[in-house]
Amino acid sequence: MTAGDFVASTSMGLWVGLLHRSNAQHLWRPVLHRAFPDVDVTALTRGEIYDATLRLKGLRNRMAHLEPIFGMNHIALYGNLIDVLASIDQDAANFTRRAFPSPPPVRP
Repeated sequence: MTAGDFVASTSMGLWVGLLHRSNAQHLWRPVLHRAFPDVDVTALTRGEIYDATLRLKGLRNRMAHLEPIFGMNHIALYGNLIDVLASIDQDAANFTRRAFPSPPPVRP
């Protein structure tokens, strides 16, 4: 199993949990920050990445359970997605911005 295979097989919930403040001292500072190599470019903190991934996990869970998302702030959620992508890989964030300059309209 490659490192990429391992990361791909982990759940979003695991990453949200790893980013929690209780892991800042023992995981984030020594090693976990390396999973977000572009965090210095975006000036996001561990806490901000945690908050953004927690919101994205909430959106993903609502969609997976076929719950309505019409009343959610899609602009803010799109911004969260871009922030998280940018902290991991600027090229992925730039690609997403070009492919989807703004979130598509959501209609009930």
